[in-house]
Amino acid sequence: MDLIDLILIYALGFLFFVLVALFFHNKKKENIQKKLALLFDETKKEKKPKSPHLILGIFVIFARVLAKVLSGFYKKMTRSISMETMAKTEIRLQLANYPFMLDAHGWHWLKITSAFIFFLVMFMISAGNEQWKYMIYAVLLTGLGYYYPDYFLNTLLDKRKNKISRELPDAMDFLSLCLAAGMNFQLAIEEYIKR
Repeated sequence: MDLIDLILIYALGFLFFVLVALFFHNKKKENIQKKLALLFDETKKEKKPKSPHLILGIFVIFARVLAKVLSGFYKKMTRSISMETMAKTEIRLQLANYPFMLDAHGWHWLKITSAFIFFLVMFMISAGNEQWKYMIYAVLLTGLGYYYPDYFLNTLLDKRKNKISRELPDAMDFLSLCLAAGMNFQLAIEEYIKR
């Protein structure tokens, strides 16, 4: 037997084992069909929601990793923020439809992580150039990094306010026409949502 024949036999044996395991693991027909569809990639892949911002999307991933690694520090930092600040941030995040699926604690941790990344990048640049006068810029960029997520959130809120102010007159006209035609308010809103 060749090595290729041996590899082919092992591959076919493994595929047979996987199929038998799928069929006998759960005897429900729907689950078996789902597993076979996943195995042969027949399902339509759901599109992931597009990240609202590429750079902050990378920062969010980094912040989540840091939150797990530094869980004790993360808990201390989230406890140190006042309840008033957390409530204001939560309202702003709610109005912006929770970008990156973060709550107020996660948003403040993102700000801290962003400041750390900005500082780290400038520190590496200054150390690589051996010009320590860039450390002043590193401190300034740390402040910029801390407020960068808030700038992004303000931009999202402004876009949403502008969109609402543009679409509200048309919606009110449509609702008033529907109400004048004899629909009740609930049906008028449902009709507007359909269209």
